[in-house]
Amino acid sequence: MHLDKGVNINRSDITATITLDNLDTSKFNSAVSNIKSELNRNIPRINSEIEPWNKGLSQLITKLIENRKGVVSEKMDFMKAIGLNVNPHSDSFVASKPIVRKNIPKPVSETSKRKDITPYLKEQVYNDIKEIIYNVGKSIERKQSLYKEKHEEDLRDVFLLFLETRYDSTTGVGEAFNKKGKTDILLKYANDGTNLFVAECKFWKGKKSLLSAIDQLLGYLTHRDSKTALMMFVNQNEITSVMETAKKEIKKHANFKRFVNESYESSFSYEFTLPEDSKKVIQIELMFFHFPK
Repeated sequence: MHLDKGVNINRSDITATITLDNLDTSKFNSAVSNIKSELNRNIPRINSEIEPWNKGLSQLITKLIENRKGVVSEKMDFMKAIGLNVNPHSDSFVASKPIVRKNIPKPVSETSKRKDITPYLKEQVYNDIKEIIYNVGKSIERKQSLYKEKHEEDLRDVFLLFLETRYDSTTGVGEAFNKKGKTDILLKYANDGTNLFVAECKFWKGKKSLLSAIDQLLGYLTHRDSKTALMMFVNQNEITSVMETAKKEIKKHANFKRFVNESYESSFSYEFTLPEDSKKVIQIELMFFHFPK
């Protein structure tokens, strides 16, 4: 019979493993007794070594704090001496401000010549929505794990998540039915179900895919929809040539009205008309995001 690997001391217990050559209780009890005796003999010695350390710990901590305060004080005195303003509250804890969701005001109405009441989203809110989408897309571009081998629906859900948590009084829906089909992103005014914003997500598959995507987006819109976005995911290595091709090709669409402006580096504002109503102007933000394979 022998003791395996000595005695193991953990944070809350002491363990010992004994291997028996035969089932001899007297030898086993003798081994246990020897272990207890060793522990009883060594524990007081260990405690006597620990006690001075514990008694001096408070003094050591106080000394370290005082030394640190001296270093900080010396730096602050130096900054004051050379004319740098020192924040008087720099010694207090700073709590981050809570995230406050934006409130979308009730969609206002405009009266057309036909005396129809058509709700529409304020331009300021539309611009804010576009900014959110653009910033989220640029962030995804920097994190390959978020877009690698992802489908359109997977990427759409990331954008939708940020839009849903951004605003009060709205509901965000993915793959929502609207007129002739299911649009990728649809923001509604929660109180009465008014459509606020419609967006479509597509992977770039050449210039024909762009015109087809615009047809699809316009097909989803009613005369009450006016603020939209077409988000193109480019998985080719070269995105600049793709955007140049798109800017030329988009003007060939039958419902193209005019180019408005370049909102961001890879985001462009256009005006289109509805296929069945040439007087109804639709705003389309064409946005490109680079998710190379």
